[in-house]
Amino acid sequence: MDADPLPAHLAPGSIVAGRYRVLRQLGSGGIGIVLEAEQLGLGQRVALKLLRQELIDDPDTLARFEREARVVSQLSSENIVRIFGVERSEHGEPIMVLEFLFGHPVDALIDDPNPISISAAVDIVAEACAGLAVAHAAGVVHRDVKPGNLFLAVRADRSQVVKVLDFGLTTELGSKDARLTSTRRSFGTPLYMSPEQIMSAKDVDPRTDQHALALSLFELLTKRPAFWDTLPSALTVKIVTTPPPSARGYRPEIPEGLDEAILRALAKQPQGRFATIADFAAAIAPFGTKRAHDAALRARTVLSLGLPIDTGVRAAGSGPTTQAEWTTKRMVPAGGPASRTLLSLAAAAGLGVVGFAVVFAGVAARSRSVEPDTAPRSASAPAATSPPRASSTVTLATSLAAPPPTVAPTPPALPTGSTVASDAASGGRSRPPSRPTTSKKPEFIPDY
Repeated sequence: MDADPLPAHLAPGSIVAGRYRVLRQLGSGGIGIVLEAEQLGLGQRVALKLLRQELIDDPDTLARFEREARVVSQLSSENIVRIFGVERSEHGEPIMVLEFLFGHPVDALIDDPNPISISAAVDIVAEACAGLAVAHAAGVVHRDVKPGNLFLAVRADRSQVVKVLDFGLTTELGSKDARLTSTRRSFGTPLYMSPEQIMSAKDVDPRTDQHALALSLFELLTKRPAFWDTLPSALTVKIVTTPPPSARGYRPEIPEGLDEAILRALAKQPQGRFATIADFAAAIAPFGTKRAHDAALRARTVLSLGLPIDTGVRAAGSGPTTQAEWTTKRMVPAGGPASRTLLSLAAAAGLGVVGFAVVFAGVAARSRSVEPDTAPRSASAPAATSPPRASSTVTLATSLAAPPPTVAPTPPALPTGSTVASDAASGGRSRPPSRPTTSKKPEFIPDY
């Protein structure tokens, strides 16, 4: 979508907060504006997310903006967008200084007429699981997970990594702030909301993010939403009351086990879903590449080290099963020798904290590192397999016992859809069951 005109003090060439030169506007919405900027002296490209000036006096909006900055700053994961600091412009707008991402949002893959490979779709969602596991271990529920808030970023070596964006609607488990967790309001994008989120934004736990990721995976695989109606009210009724459809009904080559995992994650009641997002990642990982297996291991390790203090390290398939367990127990790293052992294993497996941030030099470049599926496989035809990882003693769910299909570990290609701008601040956009196609070459912009 077209960006709104910028105020004069934010025009390209302007200096913001005394040390950032505005290069251009990346996107805008009802709440905020996202700019590409250069930090003076260092030459580092960053993304500046500013609250609209007319909203800086609104206490609820300001509180959400400030909480987003605080939450993101405390979450350390290669699968979550990094925040470098918080500033304030000369005109009073609060500013989040974020890493500048080179790549494209995941929803652009859905707009592309070419199918995405099953393994590539699984890799994307598994890496999102790894990022959200860090949030869940910290007691944070995202509440607005959707393809537009997942970004396929390109590293300097041309490899790709999924980043979870826009933590503006997060809720902290056990929070008593009525302004931010009102029972009378439902927050999120309707197309990706869980039944319990529709009924009450306050009464959600981490499994609402799992439900949203399952909806996103369904749409990546089938190019259509699992639930759809032109009227938002009718759409929410369908989400709450209609059984979820089978993805295999729209794409028969989807493996039965993957379809079953999606359907379980889409259960109407949270108790019917996987206990944790790590369990969901473990269930889908066999249908992805090594990227998916590594992401599932990271998710399991994070939640094993950050579970409620009185539970210790849980086996696969276990975990908090009620809202009370999440809201009454503080999420802290488990102590003792077991935790130190797991930390050593994680480091040995290459799961240590990334030591430096890669700031990419621009947007709108085309990555050709993956080819989409051109020859769909039969669901009954076994794929070539490689031996499972036998050296790790960190146990995943039983579904990881099966070795993954041997698929070239390359990320999906940049699509040929329409221009994507930041729509997080405006609440997202509705999507028809069949995606329209265009011939316009896109420019992909991070949806912060």
